[in-house]
Amino acid sequence: VGLSRLKLLPKTTGMRPIAMLSQPESLGQYCGRSRTTEQSTNDRLSNMLEILRYEYERNPKKFGAGVSGISHIYPILRSFVQNFKGNCKGKGKSDLYFVSVDISKCYDTIRQQHLLNIMEDVIQDDQYLIQQHLVSYHAKDDERIVRKPLRKVGPLESFYRFHDLASSSAYNNAVFTLGNRGAGNIVKKEDLRNL
Repeated sequence: VGLSRLKLLPKTTGMRPIAMLSQPESLGQYCGRSRTTEQSTNDRLSNMLEILRYEYERNPKKFGAGVSGISHIYPILRSFVQNFKGNCKGKGKSDLYFVSVDISKCYDTIRQQHLLNIMEDVIQDDQYLIQQHLVSYHAKDDERIVRKPLRKVGPLESFYRFHDLASSSAYNNAVFTLGNRGAGNIVKKEDLRNL
């Protein structure tokens, strides 16, 4: 997918390589050629992430028991604990245990073809439209102006007028500007498959 720097994290059993995927790199700088910078790996994968978020919102059951981000863990955990406490009322004190598991060589053993088959099932449309815009607003605690890039994903026929994007936003008293790609970016399923 891309080129990145590598950090080595010491472990008791050896070293863990950690790729720095957020920084753009160029192979030319290491072999004496021109230093044209490529997109970072994270940038190249950002369309895939936005499309997966869109598909998760459309059909969360296809994603099994996973969550789409750390902010989704707390509501699920809270609901579980409340149900657990409700089921234990009148039965005396019940303990709740948590277990942390580290699966050895987890990512090394992922079957790539199986993962690709799952992705084929999850990504339903042949083409997606990704509209980008920027929201600027005052931070709550001081006079800083915060600029936050946002993306809206949907099938090609779901083109959102700029006014609709701004009026449907959760940000009040904010300034909206179109992203650097103008009206939007069309991403094909085939291109996602070739990442």
